Amino acid sequence: MKTFRIILVLLVLLILIPFSGHLLWRFDPQRQMGVILVDKSVTDICRTSHLPFIWILNHLRFTKADGKPYDLATDYYGFLPLAPANSRNFEVKRIRLDDIEELSDRNDVLFYADTKGITYGEWFMGSSGEKKGSTIKIIGGLNQNDYLLLRNMYEKNKTVIAEHQFFSSASDPLVLNKTAEMFKIDYSYWHGRYFPKLDTAKNPELLPEFVASYTRLYGQPWRFKGPGIIFIRGSRIVVLDQKYLVNTIPLIVTPKNKAREYNLPDTIAYPGWFEISGSGPANEIFAEFYIPVNDSGKARMEREMIPVRFPAVIHSLQKQSFWYFTGDFSDCKIPFWTRKIKNWDKISLLHSSSPQKTTTFVWNYYIPLVEKILDDTYKRLH
Repeated sequence: MKTFRIILVLLVLLILIPFSGHLLWRFDPQRQMGVILVDKSVTDICRTSHLPFIWILNHLRFTKADGKPYDLATDYYGFLPLAPANSRNFEVKRIRLDDIEELSDRNDVLFYADTKGITYGEWFMGSSGEKKGSTIKIIGGLNQNDYLLLRNMYEKNKTVIAEHQFFSSASDPLVLNKTAEMFKIDYSYWHGRYFPKLDTAKNPELLPEFVASYTRLYGQPWRFKGPGIIFIRGSRIVVLDQKYLVNTIPLIVTPKNKAREYNLPDTIAYPGWFEISGSGPANEIFAEFYIPVNDSGKARMEREMIPVRFPAVIHSLQKQSFWYFTGDFSDCKIPFWTRKIKNWDKISLLHSSSPQKTTTFVWNYYIPLVEKILDDTYKRLH
């Protein structure tokens, strides 16, 4: 009987929390704010590469000029997969030169989720997952129109947010350099990621290119098994397994004063993709990555000229509001329906606490950070 009562109470709570949260969310006022989203690397109907960002816009009740909420599937520029998923149909929505002045006038925020892009071979891959056909990009990289929109928004003191793969190698080199100069960012093309298993037989996310590059570079077979961190830059690859690491998951460290102001943990594990970029004196390092290596790991990274600490979040010190996230922060599948439940992101018991899950980072760091950035932007405008 006691067990039955406990189960009944839990069921009631499971119904009451979403229902009451949704009612409270509906009482929050809608707020109009123009937002431009660019994502050139969407590979699925779920749009996981920018889903958390749209979740935040809907959760905070930011709307378009017509009062409608931002739509996950259509309200962005870039690569748009079309339903049904197995049709492999798609649409490409590009920024037109004639629209740039108007876009920068009537919008307040510009967010670049990903510019890496997608090739015909990646989109039309076989059932086995093997890439088939052309390596020609359908869309990808920064182009001149991207640069002009970014410059217009930046010069008009609008909020510009960009993240991992913004400085994609698929970009026009001249545009890439002009954009990096404008935002005072030094990109290196070094990318890295934590892998819970380095065993190729047990982890399908370990690309064959990694193994081929390692074998070619070091002249020995891939024998890694446990967790570790992989750094890649072109054909170069560095693998740090447990013998080099105190902790196998990279950490993001935020100064305590910034963490308090933005309601963030001062230290949190981040298991996703990241890049190594630097910044000039015009920007502040809001937060930094720390690779928790032992003495052997530190010596190994020094030999490869890879820093142990490097920027994770870069923020402009100028009057313009520019934010750059060097991690692939917004690429995460969270339950989209929860966007209409007030304070869902703050109910920690409902979220995973595992440092190996990207969702843990998204709920505890990415969402509160972006919410504060957007709220501050709205307050500045009103």
